[in-house]
Amino acid sequence: MEDEGYFAALVRTCDQALVTAMSLVPTEQKTMLSRLDAVRSKTAVVGWGVKDAMDELWVEHVFAE
Repeated sequence: MEDEGYFAALVRTCDQALVTAMSLVPTEQKTMLSRLDAVRSKTAVVGWGVKDAMDELWVEHVFAE
C-alpha cells in the first residue's frame, strides 16, 4: 500500500465519477452520490491524504451545485 501512483489514480477516478454523477438526472444522481460517498468514507483508513483529497473533490463538485 505504498504506491503513490495508485492513490493518485484513485483520486482522479473519483473526480471523474463526481463529474459524471453531477451530470445525471436528480434521481440517478442521488444514487450515484450515495455510492461514491460510501467509497469516500472507506478511504479514511488509507492514508496518503486520499481522504482529504476526496473530501476536497466532494466539496468542489457536490456542494458547488
